[in-house]
Amino acid sequence: MKLNLENLNDLTFCIAEVIEVTPFDTYNYIVTPPQNNNTSNLFTIYVKIDGHVHKPRVPAKPANTSIKKIPLVGELVLIFKTNSNVIPSANSNGYNQEQWYYLSTIDVNSSINHNSVPGWVENKSVSGSSDIKGKSFKEQSVSPLQPFEGDVLIEGRSGNSIRFGSTLGKPDDPNYYIKQSTTFTGTADGPYTIISNGRANKQGKEFVVEDINKDAASLWLTSTQRLDKFKLNYKPTLAASSNTYNKSQLIGSADRIVLTTKLDDIILDSKKGIEIHAPIIKFGSSDKKEGMLHSTAVVKLLQQIIQVIQTGFVDASGAISMPLSPMLQSNSTKNLLKQLTNNKILFDVYKK
Repeated sequence: MKLNLENLNDLTFCIAEVIEVTPFDTYNYIVTPPQNNNTSNLFTIYVKIDGHVHKPRVPAKPANTSIKKIPLVGELVLIFKTNSNVIPSANSNGYNQEQWYYLSTIDVNSSINHNSVPGWVENKSVSGSSDIKGKSFKEQSVSPLQPFEGDVLIEGRSGNSIRFGSTLGKPDDPNYYIKQSTTFTGTADGPYTIISNGRANKQGKEFVVEDINKDAASLWLTSTQRLDKFKLNYKPTLAASSNTYNKSQLIGSADRIVLTTKLDDIILDSKKGIEIHAPIIKFGSSDKKEGMLHSTAVVKLLQQIIQVIQTGFVDASGAISMPLSPMLQSNSTKNLLKQLTNNKILFDVYKK
């Protein structure tokens, strides 16, 4: 089928109210044997167009299927209609069937969670009921993120977000933003990316910012920033602390972190060192574990045994042990004892 490109600019834009989001077409679809199905209508919503009294229920498809935000019933959307001879319909043999597409929801209430204003098309009022007619969605108080100049923000309805930001061009006025970053206090310029899921929200529409110590789960990608207020459970003894390090970092924080592979290995590759902090560390795949020897304690025990063998002793019963092999006094024995302690792999010192 050939598209007529002459009338691509002949588009009709309207404001419409979402009146129905059906499970079929939008969140589900039926496959009809042998090969016919309704997947050409996936993610379709039904709207009522402002001023179109003769079309109380119009289907609209998403203009962008790569990034989806399916609106809720009662929300307003900007929709447009393609000219009948621009984009052919998959359900028609010609070019005489119109198709409406919806863009983003209209931010009527400045709410991250929802912007429903049921009945707006009929009474043009935003003061009416905002009851949401959905199957699973529940209204909740979700605070918007504090925007900083130049940021690109993607925010979900439930307090999850991605921030593409930078520390470039900070204003001299500390009151320029109502909220400041609770984690970044360094002044170095550079980009950063924050993926955050689950924050403490404020009442109303008060701005919030990501907090690496308090958010339920987050991933931080930095370049030159210093995370001064980032807290670890244990102080590093090999690496510099994250609140003093000002080069690129990948930091993840959550109540639990699980990494698994389905086929091949997990590779930890470090230019300098690997530091693991935990009160208990277990290795291996068996459910039966045994303790690891502490090298300093082993060396001391062997030294005492060697000393007894070298000097001999008399026990309480009067039994006498004479000094044994002089080989235990050689340098090779001392070198072997030194090799028992590997200063490249370190564990906590044994506590009596």
